[in-house]
Order: sequence, then C-alpha cells, then structure tokens
Amino acid sequence: MFSNKYRHAIAVYGALLVFSIIAAYVHIQTLQHPYVGAVLRYEQNGWIVQDVKPEGKASKGGVHAGDRLIKADGGRLELGQAGDMLYLERIESAEFVRPGTGTPEMSMIRLAVQVDRGDAVKQAIAICLELLLLGIGWFAYRKKPESHVIRRFFGFNMLMAFTLLTLQSTVLLISDLILAVCSIWLPYVLLSFFIHFVFHSIRKPIRLALTALKYLAAGMSVFICLSIWVNVTPGWILELLHTGFLSALACILLLAAVYCRKLDWIERNHLLVFVTVLTLGLSPYIFLYAIPELLGTRYIVPPEYALIGLVPLSATIMILLAKKKMIDIRLYIPHITLHVLFVGCTSVLFIVPTEALYGGVALKIVIFIVMIFAYQRSLHWCRRQMEKRNDWLEREKLKLSIELAERQNTRDLVTALAGLAHRMLDIEGVLFIWQYPGERLQVHATGSYAHMDNMKVQASTSAADIAKECSGSLVMRLAGTDEDKVLGYMCVGPKMNDTLLSGEERVLLDRLRAEAFRLLTNAKLLHDLRYEYETMRDQNRTYVQRVDEMDRFNLKLLEAQQSERTKTSYFLHDQVLQVLIFISRDLEELYRSQGDAAGNKTRLWLKGLYGAQRDIRMLCDDLYPHIIDKLELKGALRWLVRSMRESGEVEIELIEALEDGSGGAMPPAIKATLFRIIRELATNAAKHAQATRIQLEVRQSHNIFACTVSDNGVGFAAAAMRLDDMDQGAPSIGLISVRNQIRHMGGAIEIDSAPGSGTSISITVPILEKGGGPS
Repeated sequence: MFSNKYRHAIAVYGALLVFSIIAAYVHIQTLQHPYVGAVLRYEQNGWIVQDVKPEGKASKGGVHAGDRLIKADGGRLELGQAGDMLYLERIESAEFVRPGTGTPEMSMIRLAVQVDRGDAVKQAIAICLELLLLGIGWFAYRKKPESHVIRRFFGFNMLMAFTLLTLQSTVLLISDLILAVCSIWLPYVLLSFFIHFVFHSIRKPIRLALTALKYLAAGMSVFICLSIWVNVTPGWILELLHTGFLSALACILLLAAVYCRKLDWIERNHLLVFVTVLTLGLSPYIFLYAIPELLGTRYIVPPEYALIGLVPLSATIMILLAKKKMIDIRLYIPHITLHVLFVGCTSVLFIVPTEALYGGVALKIVIFIVMIFAYQRSLHWCRRQMEKRNDWLEREKLKLSIELAERQNTRDLVTALAGLAHRMLDIEGVLFIWQYPGERLQVHATGSYAHMDNMKVQASTSAADIAKECSGSLVMRLAGTDEDKVLGYMCVGPKMNDTLLSGEERVLLDRLRAEAFRLLTNAKLLHDLRYEYETMRDQNRTYVQRVDEMDRFNLKLLEAQQSERTKTSYFLHDQVLQVLIFISRDLEELYRSQGDAAGNKTRLWLKGLYGAQRDIRMLCDDLYPHIIDKLELKGALRWLVRSMRESGEVEIELIEALEDGSGGAMPPAIKATLFRIIRELATNAAKHAQATRIQLEVRQSHNIFACTVSDNGVGFAAAAMRLDDMDQGAPSIGLISVRNQIRHMGGAIEIDSAPGSGTSISITVPILEKGGGPS
C-alpha cells in the first residue's frame, strides 16, 4: 500500500509523536509530584525507611535509614513498587520518628515535599537534552531519509532520549517499562549502528552475532513487559542499563582493535572518529555514574549531568552522516587525549582527600603546577605537529589545484577549437580524444557525438578503439609527423548539408589538428616539467635532511675527537709533565751537590729533561689550546698575535669583527678547532712561506664564521696543487689537515696563491649552537 519511503517516514514521525505525548505526561507529573526517594519496608511497628536516595526530597529533608513513617498527607499513604522496593510517592508532606533520639517531640521529622528551583532546573536540563538528541536525529533523517544507517542513528537517539526521560521520573510504572526496554535494546542498537556506520560490507560472523543479539533482546523485552504487567518489576533494570552500555563499548573497542588494520582509509577514519567520540561521550556517564552504581557506592555526578556527553557524540556522528564532512581524526587524537588526561588527572587530584597526601595542600599545589607546565608544553608540541600537517595539506591542495587548473585549461582550449570548427565548417559534430600520461582517456564531444562526452572509458580502452567507433567520420591523428607519438585523435563528422569537404576546409581542419596537437604537446610538456620539479624538490629535501644529519654527525665526531685530545692533553700536562718537573728538581739538587766531573753528566740529563718538558708543553698546546678555556675566541686570537710579535720573527696584524662573548654560543669543540686552524695557518706562513708580514682577518656574521690569513711570502702554484695529493711536502700536509677539519665542520676553504705573490687562505665555517641547531 505504501512504499518503503513512506513507511519509514510514518515510523519516524509516529515515534516522535509518541515520545512527545509520553514525555509531556511524565514531565508534568514529575513537576507536580517531586521525587521523594524514600524506600520503605513493612515491619511489626509500621513502615520503616530502608534506604534514602541522595537525589530525592527525603535526603534533603534529613530523613535517614531506620526512621519510622508515622503518617503521610494526613494519613493517606501511596506507595509505588520498583523491583523488590516500595517507594513513597505522590505526597505533599510526611512525618517520621527516629528511634533512640529522646522524647517524641525531639525525634519527630516533618518532611514537606514541594517543587523548588532545583527540580525545575533538573527537568529543564532533561528536556533540553531530549530535544537536542531528537533534533539531531530528525535533522540527519531529513538530510538522508533513504539511508538505513541514518534510520539506525535516529533509533539510537530515540532510545537515549527515552532513557533520559526515565531517570528523573516519578511515574514509576511507565518509567520502569521504558527503562527496561531501553536497557535491553540500547546495546543492540549501538552495536548495529556502529557496524553499519564503519563497515561497507559486514562480515558473516558479525552478522550472525547481531541477529542472535536481536532475538535475545526481543525475548528479554517480552519477559520484562510480562513481569511489569503482573506487578513484579525486576530490581536490576538500572544495573542492566549500565552493564549493557559497558558491554557494548567493550565490544566496539574489541572490533576496532581486530579490524582496524584490515580496513581501507575511509573506513579506518570512520572507525577512529566513532570510537574516539563514543569513548569521550560516554566517559562521564561510565566513570562518574555507572561504575559507582554497579559497585554499590553513591554516584559522583547525577545522571542528568553525566549523560550530557551524549549530545556532542550524537552531533559529531550527525555531521559525518548528513553533512558528509570527512574529519581526519588522527590529527586531533593527540589534542583530545591530552585534554582528557589533564582533566582526568586534575579531577583525581582534587577528589583525593588532602589528608591522604604526605605534604597536604602544599603537595597538591606543587603537583598541580607541574601538571599545568607539562600540559602547556605538550599543547605547544601538538600545535607544532598540527602546523606541520596543515602546511603539508596546503601544499597538497596547491598541487592539486594547479593540476586541476591545467586540465581545465586544456579542456577549455579544446572546447574553443571544437566551437571554431562548428562555426566555420557547419559540420554535425566534433570529437576530441586525448590522454594525460598515466591517466585515463579524456573525451570532448559536440553535436552528433555529444553522447560520448564525459563517457566512462575503461582502463584498457585506447584512443584508437574509440576513434574506430566513429564510423562515417574524418579521423585525424594528433601528431606532428608520422614518426611522432600520437597524443590523441580528432574525429570530424559529415557536413550538415551532406556535401563533401572542400580543399580549403580540409586545410582549415589540418590547421585545427595542428593547433590541437601543439596545445596537447604544451600541456604534456607542462605536466612533465611539473612532475620533474616536484621530484627534484623531494630529492632536494631528502638531500638537505641528509646533509643536516651529516653535519650533526660531523659535529659529534669532532666533539669526540676534541674530547680525546683534551683528555690526552690534560694527562700529559698534569701527570707526565709534573713527574718530569719533580725529577728535574731532584737532578738540580744533585747537580749542586756534585763535583765537576759528575756534574757535567747531570747537566746533560737536565738539558734532556728541559727539552722533554718543552716538547710536552708544545704537544699539550697543540692537542688542546688551554688558553681557550681562560679566554674567549677573541681573546685567544689576540694572545696568539701578541705571542708571535714577541718572538720577533714576523710582523703580524689582527683585523677582527667579533663581539665580546661571540664564542659563547659555539660548542667548545668548534671553538678550539677554529683557534687551532688559525694558529696552524699563521705558523705555516711564518715558518714555510718565508713571510715577513702576516694579516689575520676574522669576522662573524649571524651563523657564519670567516677567517682570511694573508702573507707576503714566496707563495706557490695553487692552481696546480691538489690537496688530495700527499706527496707535496710539509705545507701540503698542513693544508690537508686544515682542509679535513674544516670539512668535518661543514665549512669550505679557498686558497689564492702564486709563486712570488704571497698566499691568501680563506675559510668559512657554519656555526652551530650547543644544542646542535643553527645559531
């Protein structure tokens, strides 16, 4: 009688109507008769309070377990059964007696059951949550009424709204029936919706398990309804709701862990979105309400607040279903996890009693400050990762936009050529076929060939196969010469007046064909250039990363070498040299106490010891210049120039553009190596170049250190000299050592020299900070 579309619409709007009627009745009755929350049992001396629910009026009125009910509403007593418990309900006042508290006047407890502001707020929150859930479900259904996943989503929202309706209701019979049915069907509906939402095709074992769960839910629903009908309400309905939610969540997490790696990218992303939002949405309800209730303790947060997380859960799923928004949840999982951990740890910190901590309030404050610091640092790291990801996405978007613009530009030009052929030749139609490298065929057709435009071409179909289908047409190859590669075909239909093409028209068509070939050639060339550019850019990025890694490795190697040099230098200076000094002092005393014959021999020993001490000091200074520890690089260079001037062998000048403390940002290994290199070049100029004047020019700009050592010595043929050749004598060996050290630091060396014209050696070295990055 009705199609599926109308049957589904009737079911959806009928469910909304039924919910509206039941919700209006329940909310009105609950506002007129607030929840008392006193559980009674009958004994010989009357009705005794067995338990007091914390959310009821009895708890706020001071009623405790063990109190005896004297009268309610002047003698009228109305009880509602919920499982094995009897609830006091629909009263306006009641009087209780607390045994063992003294006189009857002192033990009398008068309870006035009136609607206050808190009751109105609770009902308003519940109504808002119900309307939001139903509104989200209805909006999703309006967007896609034909989707069975959307209908399951609407059913899930409807059951959650009914569950919220019963949590604060005082109409016990209706509430127990609704809560029992929702407790049974919610796990099935949640699992069914999750499976249909994530998986494109449902595996057979999962389908069989869902079917079995559906029949089990139906059987339990019949049992619950019959029990309530005969006024025997099970007392485990609320526990069944908590257990059902926990079981459904556990099954969803298990399915996610088992099938996550077997899904494609879209399914995996849907899975991550659903699991993340579901876990966060149900976390307040599970940890603050359900688990304390199952453990028999008082809940931490009332249900109307604990279930607020269902609204963002439903809204997020609605966005994915109805708005077709694709969210890459992997981008947001670090942020979400970080926020949840911070909120959870902060809640635990404030819930834990202060007396349970050794340091009391002070320890809590310290822990909270540490948590905030770690939270801010982690947020900063997450933002950097997000910025990198966004930059990558922007580059990919730009690349895709350029590619789409190229294709659209080619198609627009082909369209213009086809229109020109139509206007000038009065033909029935034109068909252009071409193909981009590595992609499927592109087709543009007009006139009688219009049915072939944007046709779905199979991967194995070639342009020649489509051209053969154009019977009665003039097929022209889009190629420069017979030897050139064919880029496509141009098929020209017959003229509208059934006449043959003239010679001039054929010449015009040949020009159009040549123009189309030139157009496609340029498009292919642009495509190839762009591809080559992207490939070179990726290779360059990889090369830069490798160079950075090599620079860091070279720096670590240089630091290791410098560490060994320093260790050896200090060992020679502090151990060997000191021993030689002590021996020389003993020999000096022996020399003074001996005669001339024996003294000559001792004097020779002392001379050898003095020479050994001098050589060890020079070796220590060569291994590691200790002056660099006392002074910065600037002061060490000034000391070097002053020492060479005092020797009187050569005139030396220092031109420096270094600020005080400029070497402080350098690692000690680089600072010592630079000083040793400059000293080596200056010493070589004085000893081997026969120079009388040396000029040192040192400067540092940002992260580049530069030094030029010039002399007026004999010079050498720098153009004919190879630093890789070890047979060039001592000067070459010194330059080879300098060259290797500079390369280890990632620098460069340049030599300008000629026989009789002096020598100028320039070095440039990138300066790294102590952390290993550019300064």
